[in-house]
Amino acid sequence: MTGLLTDLLAAGLIENLGGDDERFAKVERAAKAVAEEFRATPSRLIGAILAGLDPDVPAEEPDIVQAAQALVHEWKSMNSVHTNPPIKLFRAILLEACAQAAEGKNAAILWLTAADTLPLVRMGKEEPTVRRMLEAVATRTEELALVIPSIPANKRQAIPKVEAKPAAQSPAPHEVNRQDLLLRVAATVGPGYRNNTPALSNANPTWPYAQTPNWSYDFADRMHVVLADELDALAAAISKHQGQLSQRVNDSQTELVGTLGNALTSQQRWVQDALEASEARQKSARLRLDVLWWSEALYSESVRCSYRELPPNLAAVVMAIDLLDHVTMPTPASVSYLLSETVSRLPEADFRRVQVLPELLGTLRKSRERLPRNWMEPLSPPPTEGRLSLRDLVILTLGDRELDLDKSVKRAGLSGEISMSLPELARALFRQEQAVRLAGSER
Repeated sequence: MTGLLTDLLAAGLIENLGGDDERFAKVERAAKAVAEEFRATPSRLIGAILAGLDPDVPAEEPDIVQAAQALVHEWKSMNSVHTNPPIKLFRAILLEACAQAAEGKNAAILWLTAADTLPLVRMGKEEPTVRRMLEAVATRTEELALVIPSIPANKRQAIPKVEAKPAAQSPAPHEVNRQDLLLRVAATVGPGYRNNTPALSNANPTWPYAQTPNWSYDFADRMHVVLADELDALAAAISKHQGQLSQRVNDSQTELVGTLGNALTSQQRWVQDALEASEARQKSARLRLDVLWWSEALYSESVRCSYRELPPNLAAVVMAIDLLDHVTMPTPASVSYLLSETVSRLPEADFRRVQVLPELLGTLRKSRERLPRNWMEPLSPPPTEGRLSLRDLVILTLGDRELDLDKSVKRAGLSGEISMSLPELARALFRQEQAVRLAGSER
C-alpha cells in the first residue's frame, strides 16, 4: 500500500466508514486487486487516472464500475451502507490502484496523462493529496527518461594478482635406516658381526669361508628379501608423494581458473556497463541535438512545409506529433517545454493568446483538410466509451466526421469555459500521445 488511501480518508474523499478499520481494510484489498489488473494491462491506467481526477465522473464510467465491482467483492454489504453509488470512494480506489501500479513505464503513463489534465479539473479537498502523489510519479518519470548508468572507477575490479601459496607440508622423504640395513645385510652373510654386538636376527648360520654351497643359498634367500623390502618401501613413498603433489597441483589449477573466471566475468560486466553508459550519453546528446535542430528548422517532414505556413491551431498539433519522431519515450520534461516554447514562436500562437476549448477545437476542425490523407494513420483512435483526454479530443476533432463536440468535451470531464493557449495544447498532446504509445495495447 502507498498510504494514499489514508491521506484521502483524512481529506474526506472516503465516507461512511464509521471508523470501522475492517471496512477500510476491505477498501485497501479492493484497491490492491485493481492495481494488479492495471499492472497486467497498463493501457487501462489512462482511463483510470482520468476518472480518478474527475469529481463529476458518472457512476456508469467503466473504470468506476471496475472499482465498484472490486469493492463489492471484498465488501458484500457495501450497497446496504451506501444507498447511492459512493463515487468519491470509487475514485479513491482508482487513485490508490494507480499509485500502487506506478512502477517503471507505468509511472510515465500516469504522469504524461495527468500532467496537463490536473490543472483543468475542479478537485476538492483531496487535491493537495493527489497532487503530491502525482509529483512523486513525475519524479519517477523524469528518472526513467534521464537514466544514464554511472560507472564509478572504484567499482572496476582488476584482474587479481595470482600469488604462489606456500606448499602444504610434504611427507618426509623416505630415508634408509643405515644401521638396521647394516645388520640385516650382515645377517645375510653369516651368523655374527663384530663380536655379535648387537646380536643378529635370523642370521645366516654358515660363514662363506666354510666352503659349503649352503651359504650362498641362504645368502640369496635373505639378501633378495632385504633389497625387495627397501625398494618396495621406496616405491610406496614415491607414489604417495606424487599423489599428494598431483592433488595439490589440481587444487591450485582449479582455484586459479575460478579466480580468473570471476575476475574476467567482473571485467566483462564492467565493460558492458561502461558501453551502456556511453551509449546512453550519446543518445542523450543526440536527443538534444535533434530536438534543437527541429526547433530551429520549424519544418514539418510529415506535412512537408514550414510550420509557419500552416494555420496556428493546426501547426501546434502537427508539431507535437512530429516531435515524437525525433525522441525516445518517455522524454525528459524539458523536451515538452521546448515544444511549447517553439510553438509560441509561431505567428498568433504565443502563451498570451488563449481560446476557450470549444472554439480552439472548432478552428482546428476547419483546418484539418490541410493534412495529408494518411497523416492520422499512426495515431490510435480514442476509446469508444469512458473518459477522454485532451489528446483524444484532438484526434476526434481531426478525424470524426460526425463529431458532437459538446458531448466529447463532457466525456473529457472538462467545462466548455476552459481556455488554453496553443503552446499548452501542444504540450498536452505531446505528453498524452506518449502515454498512449507507451501503454501499447488499444484502450
